[in-house]
Amino acid sequence: MLKRFISILLTVVMVSTLGGGMNIGQNVEVKAATAGITNGATYTIVSAYNGKAITQTDLSTFYANCVVWNTDAMSDLARWTLKETGDYYNITNVVSGKSIKITGKNSGDNMDLNGNDNSNNYRWKLVPITSGTYSGCYYIVSAVKNDNGEEEYAEIISDDDKKDKDGAQVRLWTKAKSVDYEPRQIWRIQKSDAENLSFTEAMADKALEAFKNKYYVKNSTTGYDSLGGGFWGIAEVMEAMLDGYETTGKPIYRDMFQNTYKDFIARNGDYWSNNDFNDDIAWAVLDSVRAYLLFGDQSYLDIAKKNWDFMYKRGTEGRTDGLIRWSHENGRGDGTTSCINGPATVGACYLAIATGDDSYYTKAKSVFDAWRNSSLYVREGDDAGHVWDSAGNNWRSTYNQGTFLGAAIMLYEKYGTQQYYDDACNVMANTVKHLCYNNILKEENTNSGDLSGMRGILMRYMRKFIVDFNKGEYLSFFKDNARVAWMNSNSKGIMQCSWQKKASEDATWDSFAAYNAISLMANMPTYANNLQRDAYSNIEAEDLDYCKGLISENSGGTSGGRSLGGVKNGNYAAYYNIDFGETGASKLTFKYSRSTEKEDANGTLEFRLGSTTGPLIAKASIENTGTWQNWKEVTIDTARITGVQNVYIVFKSDTSHVCNFDYFKFTKATKDDQGYFFLKSDASNQYAMCKNGSSDTTIVATSDNRDECEQFKIIKNDDGTVSFRSLVSGKYICMVSEGAYLTASTSAIYNGEKFVIERYAEDTSKNKQFAIRSIANGKYLCVDPSGDKAVLSTSTTIGGLWETFHMETVNGEWIVPDGTVLADSAYRDAFSKIEAESTDDFNGTINYDTYLGNTNDGEWARYDSVRFTKTAKSIIMNYSVRGKVATGKVSLYLDSLDTTPVGELYLTETAEDSWDTYVEKQFALEKEISAGVHNVYLKFTPDSGKTYVGNIDYFLFSEEAYEEPTTVASTTVAPTTTVAPTTKVVPTTTVDEDAVPAPIGLTYAGNETLPYYFAWQAPTSDIDSYNVYVDGRLAATSNIAAINLTADVFKDGKKDYTISVKSVKNGKESEATSITYSFKDDVTTTVAPTTIVAPTTTVAPTTVAPTTVAPTTVAPTTVTPTTVAPTTEVPTTVAPTTEAPTTMAPTTQSETSTAAIGEGSNAGKVDSEILNCRNDKDLAG
Repeated sequence: MLKRFISILLTVVMVSTLGGGMNIGQNVEVKAATAGITNGATYTIVSAYNGKAITQTDLSTFYANCVVWNTDAMSDLARWTLKETGDYYNITNVVSGKSIKITGKNSGDNMDLNGNDNSNNYRWKLVPITSGTYSGCYYIVSAVKNDNGEEEYAEIISDDDKKDKDGAQVRLWTKAKSVDYEPRQIWRIQKSDAENLSFTEAMADKALEAFKNKYYVKNSTTGYDSLGGGFWGIAEVMEAMLDGYETTGKPIYRDMFQNTYKDFIARNGDYWSNNDFNDDIAWAVLDSVRAYLLFGDQSYLDIAKKNWDFMYKRGTEGRTDGLIRWSHENGRGDGTTSCINGPATVGACYLAIATGDDSYYTKAKSVFDAWRNSSLYVREGDDAGHVWDSAGNNWRSTYNQGTFLGAAIMLYEKYGTQQYYDDACNVMANTVKHLCYNNILKEENTNSGDLSGMRGILMRYMRKFIVDFNKGEYLSFFKDNARVAWMNSNSKGIMQCSWQKKASEDATWDSFAAYNAISLMANMPTYANNLQRDAYSNIEAEDLDYCKGLISENSGGTSGGRSLGGVKNGNYAAYYNIDFGETGASKLTFKYSRSTEKEDANGTLEFRLGSTTGPLIAKASIENTGTWQNWKEVTIDTARITGVQNVYIVFKSDTSHVCNFDYFKFTKATKDDQGYFFLKSDASNQYAMCKNGSSDTTIVATSDNRDECEQFKIIKNDDGTVSFRSLVSGKYICMVSEGAYLTASTSAIYNGEKFVIERYAEDTSKNKQFAIRSIANGKYLCVDPSGDKAVLSTSTTIGGLWETFHMETVNGEWIVPDGTVLADSAYRDAFSKIEAESTDDFNGTINYDTYLGNTNDGEWARYDSVRFTKTAKSIIMNYSVRGKVATGKVSLYLDSLDTTPVGELYLTETAEDSWDTYVEKQFALEKEISAGVHNVYLKFTPDSGKTYVGNIDYFLFSEEAYEEPTTVASTTVAPTTTVAPTTKVVPTTTVDEDAVPAPIGLTYAGNETLPYYFAWQAPTSDIDSYNVYVDGRLAATSNIAAINLTADVFKDGKKDYTISVKSVKNGKESEATSITYSFKDDVTTTVAPTTIVAPTTTVAPTTVAPTTVAPTTVAPTTVTPTTVAPTTEVPTTVAPTTEAPTTMAPTTQSETSTAAIGEGSNAGKVDSEILNCRNDKDLAG
């Protein structure tokens, strides 16, 4: 509303000032304007003078001049977002994000485009003209006034030779006074939504058609239609046509190449020894050898071979560095450059592919290795991937970066050497980093000479890198550059070499400059947003990555309106980066049509992995469909295929044409439809196969291939067995007779066709091997180590590799098919020792070579396939615990940590400061484990203040029930607030001199302040400490003969608990002294005394256990045995009894709280301090 008011007010003020009309040149006060402008909307800004629009015409650097351009080829480069900033506007290009700014503040200073720093240099007033000839137009006024305090207006430059042309500069000038001059400062600002177009295949087709219309003309001398003359330049224009054909199958590329090549040969001959420049010959060889590979005409290969051989021989004579001489022209010397070694290497790789002669690969490798190890290439460091032009000249060019990239890719694909892959990655990264600005290529700013055609060379190798290496992160390079090139085309669709700049309407450059953008578009890796394709969605046949011989064409009745046609025997189409996922595919559906002169003649489609001769995915026989317009959809089984793969479709037939092809897609495998697998013997390291296809189906493990003879499908039978069906024979594998060979020769499944696959491990991520047992004779399949390596059913046991097999997918991934069972040898016997370190999985850092250690809180270990042949009631564990840093709980789970533990094992100290003291101890299970197979988990929980639980050597289960032995038969009644329990202690009898004596006289001695307080007497003076247990779980450790527990140890709430105390000495525990205690919410109201003096016991009771009786209102008193009362001595080092420290228990005490202790007036009494903890330090131990 405020803006609207200001706008109305401004209009009123202007009308009043102008007296109802506006005269040209009138000096009016400039105010910020919003009339007709929507904040944040997109507009075009067109000059009222010449009708040209302000356009960003250069995206190659961080800034660009602000100029006007014709609107015949309007694009988003001429669209601007107007955004309010206070009383002004920022004017920002929708493509580049650059804003219009001033370069100075005085008349004549240019305006340009740059990043907005929010200064006034980027701020503009938009002043509406409300009447007269230019009503509805605007002045654009800088927020910065000139040195004279005057406002500066945006205007088109006044130079007569520039002001009416495309690219006329926009600058600042003070308000115009002349009627003739005025329109150059007036602008039509019109709303125009941004197109935000992505580059499409239709755009590429339109650009190609424009290129053809301008440059593909008849050579009157040779009579051939041609894209131009010359030698190396036209060679590269032709190669871009090969790129386009190979990646799309469109005949327009093929036709322009073939005719231009004929023109080239007519002008230059087919043997180019008269050309002194070896690189020229290398470029033309690339045309020839690639044409042979794509079209199959032998003459192409003959020309390529003889010229490369001549060039290589001439160029390497007299050289010892392995590189090729650049030129033999007089005065050029014998130096080498990157521009010869690059195309020569790539050409040699293609020749090796075309001829099958690997000596060309050897030469290619030799040249490339010498090149990359010379001063012409930066191998490491921040500048790795920089290809120099020549020795001493570090010029980084698009074509040298490109051919080095292509050579590295092709050598890696041949040899698999990591260095070549790394080189390719480094060159790609270096190119994008140094030759691009904002992902847009910025070099070769010329439309004439050698430099004008270099970037087209880079495009084909960048595409090959992205597609062949599945480098989707670079896909944006092509999408961004193609979009910019398209927007910068002129009204006729022609682009210049530097496609980052607007193409002029006259387009005076030749095809060598214009083809670069065509090469860019022809090499577009994909028009989709992602490089990878979904295997389980339709893949349109025309959306190919590589092809040979065939064409893509418009077709009726197809899913995408196009199909592959003209398909002849041996033609192929390749589709890269198809994502099959982890599960993989087992079926394939495709759509085709076929009409041939031989009604009963069928064609064949082979779907292969990685190349035309790669592993066989599927094979289909295709019959006639009647007419070419009658389409048929077919579904077939495939070999199991997983991951991201490249699929080649090879078309075969003895008729003139094979078929038209519309689309294909895969179906994901299921447990019941797993696809075909490849069975490999681990002994022979070769695949099982039908010995001689369908004619001899004897199964032998002798193949190194993954083709139809090696494919077998697993059929799951209802009785838990499996059968194997051969792809090549279509029959089941059968054991012929006892000890005889296996053959794939039967049509039905009986016992002879039934097998059991016994895998070696439950966790198949770690071991995917298995044995195969025949149901017919109960014996395992093995590979005969003799010459024929036949697969026999003769082994009674799994003795080693000869009985060991594994399955592979067509892409070579090891896989365990559904329908296997676990071999007996893979089970762990629950009742035999299980070495703790032999985990199947674990969390943390607990697994050591000979034991399980470093058992931190929450960490766990898993042991798979533990077989319980009977009920387990207890577990035995051998462990060590260094008491200074460890003690705690081991929780025992079955199959999942999300379940309730079946046992909790409390590991107590075995030595104070050593891990070397191991003890074997039995623990009761809280829940019995019935017979069956389980994965066993051990989870570790250290005690409070401890880092670890302990080290574990081994464990095993027992069918025997186990109860923790005690020295006390608990007969006491749970204490109440008035009566403490009476505990009967079994007399001790010393048998083992090393045995640790148990505590004496355990009693509940709690009060209001210390509600869970228990006390006992030390059996001897040299006890190290005491372990206190609640229901068998270690609850606390005390260094004195008393402890106040916390409520949280009584985990199950109100109930009776067994409280046990064990003496600890030299890392060993005594038997337990126990009582039963009833936990309640209420506590005693007795006040604890102030101090405790621990007694030194000299005589232990021998016949009658002491009894304790608690008074009704005070802390309990302890009554000594009737025969021998223990005497106590108070050590001189105890805490003072006259004054309690501030951290001690409450100071109030009962005078009647005493126990018999000695002689005299205090005979038979013990100070109540004995029954209470000394202070907080004692509580902490």
